[in-house]
Amino acid sequence: MVSTTSLVVLAIAMQCAAAGKSCMRLALRKRRFIHGSYTWAVWGGEGVIVRIRENRGLIQGSYTWAVCGGEGVIVRIRENRDLIQGSYTWAVCVWGGGGIVYLGCVCGGGVIVRIRENRGIVYLGCFVDNNDRILLPWIEKNNYGNTPDTCTKRCFDMGYRLAGTQNGATCTNIDRGVYSCKCTAGWTGTNCDININECANSPCKNGAACVDGINSYSCKCVAGWTGTNCDQNIDECAPKPCQNGGACSDLVNGYTRKFAAGFNGNNCETNINECLGVSCNYGTCVDGINSYTCRCEAGWQGPVCNVEINECSPNPCMNGATCIDGINAYACNCVAGWNGKNCDQNINECSPNLCQNGATCIDGINAYTCNCVAGWNGKNCDQNINECSPNPCQNGATCTDGINDYTCNCVAGWNGKNCDQIRGRVK
Repeated sequence: MVSTTSLVVLAIAMQCAAAGKSCMRLALRKRRFIHGSYTWAVWGGEGVIVRIRENRGLIQGSYTWAVCGGEGVIVRIRENRDLIQGSYTWAVCVWGGGGIVYLGCVCGGGVIVRIRENRGIVYLGCFVDNNDRILLPWIEKNNYGNTPDTCTKRCFDMGYRLAGTQNGATCTNIDRGVYSCKCTAGWTGTNCDININECANSPCKNGAACVDGINSYSCKCVAGWTGTNCDQNIDECAPKPCQNGGACSDLVNGYTRKFAAGFNGNNCETNINECLGVSCNYGTCVDGINSYTCRCEAGWQGPVCNVEINECSPNPCMNGATCIDGINAYACNCVAGWNGKNCDQNINECSPNLCQNGATCIDGINAYTCNCVAGWNGKNCDQNINECSPNPCQNGATCTDGINDYTCNCVAGWNGKNCDQIRGRVK
């Protein structure tokens, strides 16, 4: 067994197209591999599977053969793995010399071998198809020098499809080893295996990211833009976000607001509280739209309820009373003879009645008058009038006072009311 440090992987693959008669050669370049994995190598002029004994670079990212949809294809190695016993891989049918190994040109799209067991170096026979027709005997018999009968015909002569043409391409054989492929929309390259980058001309505008597809592209717009090419500014004012009469001006990914008087907020939805910072003194502030009102307590007035109301103006007190102003109140200092809140009630000096002896009381302003019955006088008719003064009794008679009357006690020889008549004389 040779050292893997000197292994050279070089295979020229012949791929065929059903519609034409030509073969294409694909070269696998020299690679270095990972310790412990398996790969193809040329050893003694024969294609073999070898186990890597030391690390010499990565195989990941290189190309190798695989089976896809029943056809032989070249695939990029995505990760490094050991070969698994019992699985399938590509083998090499050898008919040349000089250390160059050719993949056999086999009808049906390639040569498939089953790995029988895992070994450091595994010699594999070639199977023409899944019926396990072994080609190893002719390799040994011909000492790798002659082309076996199984592989004498070239794909060009057999008219098989070119393996490796991709993505719906139509390929036409022109001459031996020469062909032409007509790619479907979105693809280019000899084998139509290169996706045309529709993003190359930067169709996406305004900072959008272009995502290439197959014969198409899509733009991932940044915020505020829309449209196939992100060239349409989204009108953030379209849903009319500004409330309460606010004016909206569109921007890119936003908008500005011109507030109606008395409102603010992101969408002019908040009524500004004009009562903030306002002192209504002796009142309560009531917020309005772009305004406020001070609701004053009783007895106060003015825009901010700082002016006391003069309840004495105009003067409610009557009959000469003096008005004394208070907070939401007043008091009347009444002159004599009057009472009541506004001094509008004459005091009845006849209650209680001060007039005596049947006199009639006549009320006045801060006064009263007693209308005395006969025989009485005085402020309250409490003084008996002395009818003996002056003395009405004559001729030495004695006067005795009564109530509205008097009596004369006549001396002898006299009689009459006033003792003015001689007794026995008839007038």
